[in-house]
Amino acid sequence: LKATVGPDGRVAFQFRNQPWIDLVQWLAEIADAPLDWQELPPDRVNLRSPGRYTVSETKDLFNRHLLARGYTLLELPGGITVAKTEGINPAMVPRVNPDQLGELTPHTFVRASLELGWLSSEKMAEELKPMISSNGKLTALTTTNRLEAMDAAVNLRQIAALLEQERNQSSRDALAPEFKLRHIPAEVAKKMLEEFLGVEKKSNAPMTPQQMQMMQQMARQNGGKPAPTPKKPEISIVANTRQNSVFVRGPVDRIAIATEFINRIDVPGQGLNSLADIENRVQVFRLFSLDPE
Repeated sequence: LKATVGPDGRVAFQFRNQPWIDLVQWLAEIADAPLDWQELPPDRVNLRSPGRYTVSETKDLFNRHLLARGYTLLELPGGITVAKTEGINPAMVPRVNPDQLGELTPHTFVRASLELGWLSSEKMAEELKPMISSNGKLTALTTTNRLEAMDAAVNLRQIAALLEQERNQSSRDALAPEFKLRHIPAEVAKKMLEEFLGVEKKSNAPMTPQQMQMMQQMARQNGGKPAPTPKKPEISIVANTRQNSVFVRGPVDRIAIATEFINRIDVPGQGLNSLADIENRVQVFRLFSLDPE
């Protein structure tokens, strides 16, 4: 606990079986900042620096061990505060812009508002939960379609980078890719795709008496509740006749199957039936010094 910052602005330390109260008081001394805390982890710590650390690096190392115990070190205008992350007042946590996350030490506990663009805040809040630590929190702001995130900077950086990838143009195109056709009409390709992928045609026709009786019997067998129908992956196919292409919307695996199927059916026929067929079979060589004959 007598270790101090040297002329190089760095400090080396090694603590064995020390209580947290002594450690955070030592940290406040070398940081020359007031200290405030209401609760600290009850265990004792063995902690050492592999080399000489700056005060900022020392704070980050302490924060890493505190976060592992459900606490965090906050640098506020009034000094250093140690707080428990469970039920923490968000107003105490410093707010930063997403582009500032790369400038922070990895374990700095902050909050940021992340723009989602065309992505759904509710869906992204659910999908990104595994990337948030037990200390962090994700809140979907549906009115402004943003994501309020609070966690260590290293986790928020990863989430911000992932959202940037999801917002780019290639990800948007992957949602409903367009397949341009050269050798078969779009309507024909659509019909073949629907048959191959098992896309059910929606019908508005009323149920027959036999169908109604069967539904009633299944409901009685299910305790009066309607029998659950197996839910198939939703997929839709639209033919763009003006561009002779098809759009496919559905799960990624179904789109991959549709891509392979289109590559196999969109092939030249035996005859030259279209301009695309001619372009595929004829190559033009431009001559500059030779006579074509």
